[in-house]
Amino acid sequence: MCIVLISTSHPDYALILVNNRDEYLLRPTSPASFWPAPNSHILGGRDLLREEHGTWLGMTTSGQLAVLTNFREDDNFIGGRSRGAMVNAFLTSEVPPGDNGEDATKRFVERLLVPGKDDDNLKGVGGFSLVCGVLRPSPPAPSSSSSSTPAPTAIAPLTVLSNRTEDPSATSWIAHSRNQTYGLSNTIFGEPYPKVTRGKILLADTIARNLSQDAGDKELLIERLLREVLSDDTMPARKEGQSHEDYLGETKHSIFVPAFDDDTPSSHEPSHTSTPQTSSSSSTTSLPATTTNTADPHHLLSTTTLSSTEGLTGKYGTQKQSVILVDWQGGLTFLERTLWDERAREVEVGWGDQRFEFVIEGWKGG
Repeated sequence: MCIVLISTSHPDYALILVNNRDEYLLRPTSPASFWPAPNSHILGGRDLLREEHGTWLGMTTSGQLAVLTNFREDDNFIGGRSRGAMVNAFLTSEVPPGDNGEDATKRFVERLLVPGKDDDNLKGVGGFSLVCGVLRPSPPAPSSSSSSTPAPTAIAPLTVLSNRTEDPSATSWIAHSRNQTYGLSNTIFGEPYPKVTRGKILLADTIARNLSQDAGDKELLIERLLREVLSDDTMPARKEGQSHEDYLGETKHSIFVPAFDDDTPSSHEPSHTSTPQTSSSSSTTSLPATTTNTADPHHLLSTTTLSSTEGLTGKYGTQKQSVILVDWQGGLTFLERTLWDERAREVEVGWGDQRFEFVIEGWKGG
């Protein structure tokens, strides 16, 4: 079960977002990269199992951000349309020059939730929650004691919407206030799993330690987020005879999900810091933004043709970990760590890292 945690508590960053993607390890997936034209402004990994090639987490160079968590359907519902296509729809939506971010997000939500208004509504889509928004600083209140424009202290809100609530139009708006922490997994936003409750506490504590022990150092913050939050492992050991489906339900208790087979009991014991520290990058590639890659993306692509059944069986666990930092000047850092390759072989820590840095186009803060 995937998890996304968001914080506005670090004084150096307008937003911090961390995400674990839990999936069948043989599900064909591309590592994070800038997409081919005409969508070369979009950054993210892609799910290659569905023909839509949707994503679970993506950004644009103009600040559109979207992250998806799928619901576990009791009847194994497989939608006629990819849930990842909902993220694609937002990332490819238009943001007019000068838009304050909130208006563009509201237009997308209205378009998505009004049945029949266009092809992007929620019909035929499996259960999901979507967090999305356009990253822009909120205009600060004018100061009577200074003639200069004060620095921004908040951002335009992100929205949380779902097609499994009683009233899908009752969206939540988050991240527009400082010192807040939010979390979402594979259930309704207001009904968090234990892993989300724990994750929010860990994220707040990790930020506090970065400020008190690391003097706010960025690289140490990223390292802490990967190790102390996203690698927090409280997964119960698999019981003798426990079915795969039943054991999948236990993932609601652990932020990090160690890989397990679909039919083999695990002797796993929880380990709260199971992933080593972030390794340094080794090469730089010219892209639409400053990009550091520690692995050949093509090596991590699935090169084997798999049926949909093959992509939904076998080992399951945390496949990818992502960290996004957005500072007050609109500087964005996106790091994705791949933990397993296309044949479900463990990737040495750091070798599956993709790192991207750029300044958000249209950001007016700082």
